[in-house]
Amino acid sequence: MWYGNPPAQQQLQLPLPQPAQPTPPPAVATSGPSLEDLV
Repeated sequence: MWYGNPPAQQQLQLPLPQPAQPTPPPAVATSGPSLEDLV
């Protein structure tokens, strides 16, 4: 089980960076309205 865990974590970490890129766009879109409110 331990052997399966380490590889699973590594795999999760690798995919995380990829999705992280697409995630910023949505975050920016939400920030857009926030910036406008601040302005």
